[in-house]
Amino acid sequence: MLKFRNMLLLVATLALSGSAWAQTKIRLAHELPVTHYGHVYIDRWAKLVKERSNGSIEVQVFPSGQLYKDADAIQALNNGSLDMQLAVASYLSVVIPAMRIVDLPYLTPTPYDLPALLDVTKPLGAHINALAKEKGINILGWWAAGDVLLTNTKRVVNTAADLKGMTIRVIGGAPAESALKALGVEPIHLSPVELTTAVSQGTVDGFESTYSFWKIFPAAKYGTNVGTLAVLGYTVMASDKAWNRLSAEQRTLISKTLAEVTAAEIQGVRELDRTDAEFLTKQGRQINALAPEELARWKAATARVYAEYEKDIGPEVMGLLAKQRQP
Repeated sequence: MLKFRNMLLLVATLALSGSAWAQTKIRLAHELPVTHYGHVYIDRWAKLVKERSNGSIEVQVFPSGQLYKDADAIQALNNGSLDMQLAVASYLSVVIPAMRIVDLPYLTPTPYDLPALLDVTKPLGAHINALAKEKGINILGWWAAGDVLLTNTKRVVNTAADLKGMTIRVIGGAPAESALKALGVEPIHLSPVELTTAVSQGTVDGFESTYSFWKIFPAAKYGTNVGTLAVLGYTVMASDKAWNRLSAEQRTLISKTLAEVTAAEIQGVRELDRTDAEFLTKQGRQINALAPEELARWKAATARVYAEYEKDIGPEVMGLLAKQRQP
């Protein structure tokens, strides 16, 4: 009889535990359209979390800026009114000045290396995450965003001199803007909607773009692979308020599933770059790459940006970056 009662008590405890978990709902916001690969992968992660938690954790994904634009969402994470966010990495500089690091030119060998550079288990990523925690934000992972080309409507770009007189829409913040200025370019900041109008009217000559984004601008005939002059990435974040209300078991499930999806996202973006490049070439776009010696000149010309923003980013962060980049 005692054994039977203990069994009933265990069943009741599990039932109560399951009931508590069933009430766990997480609201995640992002600004990307539902057709964007970022949404596809974050939606995949949300479905896996629900499946693996037997429905006890439900991540509600709100795409296309339905709840917040990226900059506003980061502030909402900061004050705890939003649970999670998938955001362009550079937007973190709104609350963490050190995140200007992601806008430094030639930060990583390839665009797919950004998640490894900022991995929260490594010194640089751990330090940045500690700075984020001071603002009530937990960085759970970093995603790649593929090659960023320099596209334009005017001509093939083989040297910095070919950019003379062009106005180029820049991706990222002040360091990215300074990098273009170092190459003799006049940078301009525009939203995607404003850019569409500016390109069609000819008031902007070109823009930094992934292959995927470039597809919607047929007037931009020329695209040059300039290495990692700009590195675009995404980060998955949770507010302290949301993260701390989860049990250790829930946090482990969420983190392990995210790590799995992150690996798939990075590989998926590599493949997407390949297929999008093929598609654009068939459309008649001209894609070229800087010659190695010219790429070296671009790196040398933009190297001063590191010293220019060391104070803003912080000497400790810059020191950790230098150590981590050592061969």
